[in-house]
Amino acid sequence: MFKHLLLVMALVLAVLSPEARAGQNHISLAPLVHSFAPPPLARKQGWLVISNHDWQDYSLGIDPNNHDLYLYRRGEGWGSVEIPSGNSVTLALEKSNWSIRGNSSDRLRVRVREGLTGTVALEPFGYVGNTGLTGVSNSDNERATLFDAYAPAPVIVQPPVIVQQPPVIVRPPPVVVVPSHRPPPPHRPQAPPPPPQRGKDKKKWGFSLFFD
Repeated sequence: MFKHLLLVMALVLAVLSPEARAGQNHISLAPLVHSFAPPPLARKQGWLVISNHDWQDYSLGIDPNNHDLYLYRRGEGWGSVEIPSGNSVTLALEKSNWSIRGNSSDRLRVRVREGLTGTVALEPFGYVGNTGLTGVSNSDNERATLFDAYAPAPVIVQPPVIVQQPPVIVRPPPVVVVPSHRPPPPHRPQAPPPPPQRGKDKKKWGFSLFFD
């Protein structure tokens, strides 16, 4: 039984791609299931067919003055032309050199020729949950990254830094013994001198009168 289990696991690993064995699911192209009818052409105009091979919808804003096409993801902006996933949209544009822009610094240059048809494919790249978008002009052999794929930054766990502080030595202040000051005893009041005795030094005469 154990040998059969090992054989099954070996067959599964052999069938899996290197990306799957690494735990990564590479994004694939969405098939085209619908194409909108092209609009009529005016004088000095040509067709531009944009095919969305991404698994999410886009919208397109048109700036005819500067010949710019602005591509928005759902929830990130709004354009006048909807390009659902797996759909092709045909635009009637003035013959000129146009630019398709996303949220990156790059742009896709597309030449629109009078009475002719140019094609652009929107192709995702990267891995599921972290994809970008490439614009490919098949008629002009141009390629540009319209949306970048941002990989999450790796989480680096730093070990804790232990800083050993020197021991704090608390030294008590020196004890200063101040001799106590004893005030002198209060002075006792001196006894007044005795009164002089009468009759010893001088003899004095006196007389008294008595009446009956």
